[in-house]
Amino acid sequence: MYKLSPLNYVVHIEYGKSVLLLGMLNSAYLNEQTEFAEYGYVGDDADEIFDILERETSDRVTKIVVLHHHLLPVYEREVVATNGKISMTLDAARLLRRSQEAGVSIVLHGHQHSTKRMVFSAASAEMSKESRAANRSITIIAAGSSGAKRERLPVDETNAYALIDMDSGNPVVRMRRIFSDGRKAEDW
Repeated sequence: MYKLSPLNYVVHIEYGKSVLLLGMLNSAYLNEQTEFAEYGYVGDDADEIFDILERETSDRVTKIVVLHHHLLPVYEREVVATNGKISMTLDAARLLRRSQEAGVSIVLHGHQHSTKRMVFSAASAEMSKESRAANRSITIIAAGSSGAKRERLPVDETNAYALIDMDSGNPVVRMRRIFSDGRKAEDW
């Protein structure tokens, strides 16, 4: 484990001949200007995490980044909160760029208790020429909640969790919804 701070670190897991690197990022900072409302921001600590992830170039390494707040919207229309709380990570564009540069396969997040799977790919002047040419994409998983009370979930949303199958060489993510009466929905 490469630990930079209590909430920003990289976990190195070996399984068989493969390696999983989990880049853990703290996106939940407190802001004195908004009555200590939590907002999404990682800051400069992310650079250290991505530098560690970027150094691992073996084909047997899978890289996953985990944080609390969203990097992309999960709702069809975001509502601006009157209390100053923000769902999106303020430095999301930078985190997505650094994820692409580091060869991250998956970004997992929670926050709004909603499930969604998205694929992201972009190019920008801030990227190196090599990174732009690599044309990497990242699967972004809004992992939802596995134990939230019904009243905490968005309308038409159920509790859910993500399963990541690492056996195929490339990680395959399946979402599994669960209902308060114990029923299990079809994986997607």
